[in-house]
Amino acid sequence: QLLALGVAVALGPGPGAFGSSLASSPPRLGLWLIDPPTDTTTSQNSQVTFFDASDVLQLFGSLNKTNPTLQTLMAPTGGAYSLNEKRSVLGSLDLLPTVDTGDVACQGSLNTEAVITMGGTDAAALVAQWLVTVPVDATDGRVWDSSGQQYHQRQQGAWESAAEWIQMARLYAAHSGDVDLFSAMQDRVLCFEDPARASPVNAGGTDAGGAAICALPASQLVSGSGVAENLGTVILESYTGQPFVTRDSPRLQVAGAKRLVQRFTVNSTMSALRLPLLLPRGPTPTLAATVCIADVHGEVTVFNTTIDFNESTDIDNGWLRVPLSPVLGPGVYDVGLTAAWAHWPSDAARPAGWPTRLRSARGGARTETWGYTHTDTGPSGSGTSFDGNNRSCCCVQSNAGNATSLAARLERGMLWQLDLSRRSAVVGGGFGMLVVPDAFYNGVPATGLGTCSASSMWDQVRMGWKSAYINMLFLQSIDAWIELERAGAVRSLKDFPSVQIDATVIRDQVATDIARQLGYASTAPPTDFGFYAWLSCNLTDISGHAVCDRDRPPTVDGSGGQQRIDVQMVADQAYAVALGVGPVEETRQRLDRLVAASRAAGKSGGLVRNNLVPFESVDPRIVSSADKWDPTTSDGFCDPNPDGQMVYAGHCVCRNDSAVGGACWGNFGYNQQNGGRVFATQATLFKAGPYEGAVEDFTDMVLSLRKIDTQLRTKKFSTPLLDGDRGLLRLRIPDGPLRTMCYEMHHLTNTTPIDRDGWGETLCNYYKSVTFGLRTGPKNVLIAFAVGALGVHVDVNGTVSLHGKSVTFPSVGVLVSLPPTIVARWPPTLKGLSLQGVNVGTKGRALFDCNVTSQAATTLTCTISLD
Repeated sequence: QLLALGVAVALGPGPGAFGSSLASSPPRLGLWLIDPPTDTTTSQNSQVTFFDASDVLQLFGSLNKTNPTLQTLMAPTGGAYSLNEKRSVLGSLDLLPTVDTGDVACQGSLNTEAVITMGGTDAAALVAQWLVTVPVDATDGRVWDSSGQQYHQRQQGAWESAAEWIQMARLYAAHSGDVDLFSAMQDRVLCFEDPARASPVNAGGTDAGGAAICALPASQLVSGSGVAENLGTVILESYTGQPFVTRDSPRLQVAGAKRLVQRFTVNSTMSALRLPLLLPRGPTPTLAATVCIADVHGEVTVFNTTIDFNESTDIDNGWLRVPLSPVLGPGVYDVGLTAAWAHWPSDAARPAGWPTRLRSARGGARTETWGYTHTDTGPSGSGTSFDGNNRSCCCVQSNAGNATSLAARLERGMLWQLDLSRRSAVVGGGFGMLVVPDAFYNGVPATGLGTCSASSMWDQVRMGWKSAYINMLFLQSIDAWIELERAGAVRSLKDFPSVQIDATVIRDQVATDIARQLGYASTAPPTDFGFYAWLSCNLTDISGHAVCDRDRPPTVDGSGGQQRIDVQMVADQAYAVALGVGPVEETRQRLDRLVAASRAAGKSGGLVRNNLVPFESVDPRIVSSADKWDPTTSDGFCDPNPDGQMVYAGHCVCRNDSAVGGACWGNFGYNQQNGGRVFATQATLFKAGPYEGAVEDFTDMVLSLRKIDTQLRTKKFSTPLLDGDRGLLRLRIPDGPLRTMCYEMHHLTNTTPIDRDGWGETLCNYYKSVTFGLRTGPKNVLIAFAVGALGVHVDVNGTVSLHGKSVTFPSVGVLVSLPPTIVARWPPTLKGLSLQGVNVGTKGRALFDCNVTSQAATTLTCTISLD
């Protein structure tokens, strides 16, 4: 293939090493580019050169927790606030920090894709832990993020969490080949005392290590200790206690905790529980916990107590001993562990960790969710906390059953989505768009009140009642489910009594309904097909639930209560192109227009804007931090006190005629998710295929990332970062009122020690218009360019396709026809691509070398191999 290009190139080893991996080769990425000819009439003297991006790919994608091979780049001591105001790692461990919880609601599928596509065994183990520790509401299947934060409970939150989780599962299965994880059961290490026995009893099954486990120090139970390896992989899972948030009008009930549960059987009597718990290291206090026991068959709580770890004397060798009175007899029990009260932000306490076996023949572990009402007044617990069922603080959910396998829990999440997308019999039944039913969180609150939580996790922006972003991810999760079904990882949807429809049929119904309700055709040339970001519903019943017609698109005059909101989301349109929603060419033309407008807005360093219309121009209260603005006008804008001072606790939105102008801190396109730029949006765009300027965006980004790496490593602070071309960096906040607002918002004063970077700058020198610290980071962007151009798809069943054509390994001279929409937009300077290191299940890592075979760029010729 290289000889066909007329050049001879050897790809030598790049900087750095990948460390442990699912296969042996380091990741590689490069483009074959045609230099402009000196004679444009004859195209003579054109040269093909190789643009190698492997070093940058390895810098931002070498995920190896146990043996990092690359120097970390920390802000602010050696970093730059123009990149990121947080002290997050910018280098090789950016996507694999020690405390990373893999939030499903915070673009979890993109995080997983960045980790698992080229990651090693460390990365695979991390994603497996993410998947099995996601809390699921046993009542209806709502999904939380895996750190236990509230996104769904009480009709609020990131309604795309279930979709993200299912897509995470597909990516893990496809790239690791570990389909067995879906049927595996988790089992928490647990012992109890029987008065008739001299030593504690292991409550686990026959593969749980026997009574000897109960005598080991708790610290030796976690994988890697070398003592309890017969238990298999043992992860550490923690309960949580979240900040306490309440409001009476409208009533707000925020879930406060993640509860760890273990089901076990007692055949004799039980006088005490023994729980192996790993407490936070050092002087950090341990968050108080409630331990409860429920009789499964009697559906009654038989024991409940609160443990203050900092005062307890009942911890021996890492084991918490909980005496029971009265002694419990034979039966099946659930033991639950959760935070004793709502966790306040000022509380430095951290939860204990419970060793949990990742794969067990018997199982018994569950991760549940529960919510606080606003009766507790603080960490002292002076009030009373209740869960969502108004039951005492640690009652386990009796209807949860014992479905501890990943597959069974994913089914709950999918069925929850389908229940929200069920269409009425009047319009033929079946399924359509996922609709958020609660009008208080519908994007533009019908009551005129701001709310405290979001409808989607696009940085806490309310994008319901009918949301394009949420529904594109919902559709993507159905595609993922179809693959998982075919591989036998999950059950077929048509086998569920509440569904009884094939997943492929549901997929078509949902895609058609998204285009019907959210799509719109341009009324003037050029003709194209776009999507409203969301439809709000401003008609509610007395309980605050939306009563607009969920099955009908909005009317032109707004009758029926639905309002059309078009903030021109680039990610929504790119998802539509990739998923085939709407007419193919017209949908692609609309994306072309959005990208062209974004690139014309100014130098971006290769990153397009997320949305072209600021959210606040629709309503300033759409951004959830509006609840923290004090004082505000009746319209939701920041309102200075009579003395001109303001209390800043969130990103303030001011009227255009205010003293500081219309560009208040964090406002109108100066925030990463709101008119700003994140790597996730660019990756989504690249995966939709090439566009005009795509090669320039890719190469500009690589060159800038390489310069950033060099300058931060050498601590060259004598010149500005990316001097002469700062397009990839944040926008500077001008001196004056705006910078003062920033300091006040962050509660900083002239006497407050302020972190400064190597250039002496602070977080208030720049808007948060770009953030490197988001987990998706640069790696997804780099891979996505090649994936979109080559149409790479790795299926859960182990097959690989390029633009829909199935390929085998190894293969030479494979001809891949490009779709017409790709042909029309193929960059004239792009002759070929080389992508190496994509995990293909258990087969190894794939290498794709492809080049166009004609000037019209209608066909790729590819050489494909495996390590």
